[in-house]
Amino acid sequence: MDLRHQERLAGLRELIVGARRSTPEPEVSRDENEPEQPEAAVEGTDWAETLHLVHRAASRLVSTDERVRDLEAELRELSDSAAEEIQRLRAEVVELQRQLDAAENGRRHAEDWLRRLHTAVLEQFGAQLEPAGETATQVSVAS
Repeated sequence: MDLRHQERLAGLRELIVGARRSTPEPEVSRDENEPEQPEAAVEGTDWAETLHLVHRAASRLVSTDERVRDLEAELRELSDSAAEEIQRLRAEVVELQRQLDAAENGRRHAEDWLRRLHTAVLEQFGAQLEPAGETATQVSVAS
């Protein structure tokens, strides 16, 4: 018997003991001429109430078990959907990282071409601008 069932049985025992304590003893009026009833007959009403409490507790246990199963199923569904969402987001992060790397490579390539163009302009037109009194302006591009 596992721990959960033992805890439920202990709870039922506590309910039964509590019911016995809270149930007042029935007052029995006896005639002196009437024969004495056995103890079991007098306690029969207590057992009926106890049995009723046990049935109520058992039905509560059944409904609680059903609720637990429903909640566990809902938890599994949420866990599965969360795991799928995590996988989707990880794949999206990988794709965005790939796009970032491609953009970074494109930026480096563009900067290289801008440097080449700048150097070519200075080489071609820099000599022509100096005799006119103008100095070539250098553009620095961060690497």
